[in-house]
Amino acid sequence: MIGFIKWLIQEYKAYKVSVINNITYMDCWSYIAPTIPITEDPISTRIYVMVFKALSDADEREKAEREKK
Repeated sequence: MIGFIKWLIQEYKAYKVSVINNITYMDCWSYIAPTIPITEDPISTRIYVMVFKALSDADEREKAEREKK
């Protein structure tokens, strides 16, 4: 899952490189969220929450790494 997210971020960065210089994981959320179908099925809701949590955690780690520099 993390490999897919990294790939998606690379694609998103390549697409938005001329517009946004400092893209974050949470910036990708607005791109990814509409692609996740939300139904009454609890599995789709769990996937939605899991992806949001993964991007949120990765964004926090990235911000912490930037502050260390």
